[in-house]
Amino acid sequence: MVKELFFGLIYNTSLLLVLSMLYSSLTLRLKENDRRICFLSGVVIGIVGIGIMTHPIPLVDGIFFDTRSILISSTGLFFGFGPTFIATLITSAYRLHLGGIGAPTGVLVIVTSAAIGLLWRKFRFEKLTNSDKRLPVIEFYLMGMVTHIAMLLEMLTLGAISTFVLRAIFLPVIIIYPIGSLMIGIILKCQFGNKKTQDEIQYNENKYRTLVDEMNQSLLLVEVVRNGDGAIENLRALDANSNFYRMTGTTSRAVEGEGLPHIMGAKDKGFFVKLAEQVLEKDSYTEEYFMESFGKYFEFHSYKTREDQFAMLINDITKRKELEKSILESENRYRSLFNNNLAVMLLVDSRSDKIVDANPSACSFYMHTLEELRNMKISDINILSEKEIDHEKSLAVIEGRKHCNFIHKLSNGEARDVEVYSGPIEIGGEKLIYSIIHDVTEKVRRQKEIEYLSFHDQLTGLYNRRYFEEELNRLDVKRNLPLSLIMADLNGLKLVNDAFGHAMGDKLLVSSAEIIKSVCREDDIISRVGGDEMVILLPNTGRKQAYRIIERIREIAEKSKFDDFNISISFGLSTKTEKDQVMETVYKEAEDNMYKNKLFESKKMKGNMIDTIVNALYEKSPREKNHSERVSRLCGQMGIALDLSRDEINELKSTALLHDIGKVALDDAILNRKVRITKADDAQMMRHPDIGYNILSSVNNLSIIAENVLAHHERWDGRGYPKGLKGEEIPYIARIIALADAYDKMTDYERHRRPMTGDEAAEEIRRCSGTQFDPVLAAIFIEKVLKKDSKDAV
Repeated sequence: MVKELFFGLIYNTSLLLVLSMLYSSLTLRLKENDRRICFLSGVVIGIVGIGIMTHPIPLVDGIFFDTRSILISSTGLFFGFGPTFIATLITSAYRLHLGGIGAPTGVLVIVTSAAIGLLWRKFRFEKLTNSDKRLPVIEFYLMGMVTHIAMLLEMLTLGAISTFVLRAIFLPVIIIYPIGSLMIGIILKCQFGNKKTQDEIQYNENKYRTLVDEMNQSLLLVEVVRNGDGAIENLRALDANSNFYRMTGTTSRAVEGEGLPHIMGAKDKGFFVKLAEQVLEKDSYTEEYFMESFGKYFEFHSYKTREDQFAMLINDITKRKELEKSILESENRYRSLFNNNLAVMLLVDSRSDKIVDANPSACSFYMHTLEELRNMKISDINILSEKEIDHEKSLAVIEGRKHCNFIHKLSNGEARDVEVYSGPIEIGGEKLIYSIIHDVTEKVRRQKEIEYLSFHDQLTGLYNRRYFEEELNRLDVKRNLPLSLIMADLNGLKLVNDAFGHAMGDKLLVSSAEIIKSVCREDDIISRVGGDEMVILLPNTGRKQAYRIIERIREIAEKSKFDDFNISISFGLSTKTEKDQVMETVYKEAEDNMYKNKLFESKKMKGNMIDTIVNALYEKSPREKNHSERVSRLCGQMGIALDLSRDEINELKSTALLHDIGKVALDDAILNRKVRITKADDAQMMRHPDIGYNILSSVNNLSIIAENVLAHHERWDGRGYPKGLKGEEIPYIARIIALADAYDKMTDYERHRRPMTGDEAAEEIRRCSGTQFDPVLAAIFIEKVLKKDSKDAV
């Protein structure tokens, strides 16, 4: 039985070898996805299966044994589902046709073998066919073993004779059939590998032929023909790509084997012979050349391929040459514009920020030589940080500006504000940034000055009312609560203006502002909102903290001397603690509190300032002190002569002491001059009653004295000043002071080189009685004051 099985296997294997050769023949001619190969392979395999079953090894009637299991399982592994399905149908149909008790089991063996082969293909086929290092012997043997173990198990379906059949076929099947599967697998694997290799060769050949034919360059393979002396006699074309044929207007028949001068033009033979010599010597050679026969520029890249043979890659560079010429002309025009332009211009490498070029105007502006600038980066002259530069670039985009605002540094360290207009430019194939720089330092300075003035008080440097109102609206939000507001009013400013002039008043304002700024925090808003009023906005500041700020300002102000008097500031405070509070109400509350404090503080301060002003006058002119004291004494005597009460006499004497307080505002030269020689001096001197009135009227309890001081230079006949009052219109006390003042001036040795005597002065008063002086008061003054004074002197 074993011998018969052995010969049967040899026969079956021979048929399978025919099958493998047939497979190779068919698949090498048809495409892999061609349905014809699928159907034809299935039919051929089915016929081979029938051939195998026509030479079976019979066991009992209706049961025979063959190698179709090897055939069908190998078909499943190598041919796939389509051919296997067709082959399975054909062989199964033939087995049923043969009949017998073993027909169902035989069909089951066919189907099971097909299934095992297909499963092996699904999970292992790729690894089996792609294994190039060694043949998968174990894998094929294992598949054969699995297939025929399954076949032996299926023999159990034969019923009562299954034991007999298994005993008869077990050893041949389990030993020989897996080896048969192994052999067939190896044969088919080799055939499959050969087909795969041939397909790859064909694919690569087609791919590279297509690649060469689709090249933009022309490709020509050239062979050198030498004479007996070894010199180059001719150059023969061996092969070329499609682009070469299109370029020369020829075909492969007209090129292959022809001499190169015949194809490319006899005039250029010398060039090609020289090119051949160079490439054969150097292995590769590149040259650009204008071919007269084509009227074009070509670039020849030549490579040695073997002895006396080389390939040429030919590029038509005519357009490139024309473009290069155009670019050169453009660059020359640009260079002329660049160098002769008065604007500062730089060329910067966009990748490295290195300055590539600079025009003479740039060298002059930055005060660097061209070589120095070319060794610098743009960051060497732009003093802004990278973060600031990025922010400015983003801001320019948002604002729709075509320029960026930077600060550039000159060689001497000076910083200049510049506007930089930049754009991309390509020069000689290099991508650069082209920048035009405008020096806008003065423009920026003026803009900052205007911006500063629009939000600042020009005198004190504090913020102005406009800025205060904008900030008040901005800060009036919940996150800034508590929000405190301090109103500050400078006491006695008008008095200082009247007494010492507005220049002195301005200095007082500036000093007060500096004191407030020295105490307040950097984020606090200090604004001058009126002549002598300032407001302090304190976000996130409660009432107690605000009070501490006020007390600190007061403390510093009291210690600060302004000329001979202290700086006095009245404050009012209000704090917004709730979101619903109206800011206008908070402002009004602070203002009211300030005015309440001012009623007391200003009165006390102004009283002190009057004494200071009087002392200032006496320091400027000691003569005025003596004069005021003498006038006061004469007025006291006149009060007694008029039988006035003690209070009236005291008021008269006090007014006399202050009657020339307005002279504190006069120039020292005029004040101490013995003789006035110009009308301008007279005009300035005539201002002192008004000034004295303005000084004294600012103090509530001195308002009556102020009226008398204002009128002490009025005349009885109405020709006096400043109002031109007449007769009884002139205040009574002012008329008395006018007499005492005139008499003392006429008899003052300090005022005149040759003063009048007492009698002469009395006679002058009598003469001017009824014109300059009140006639009644003049008579009493002469009779009861001057004569008494004269007798007392005797």
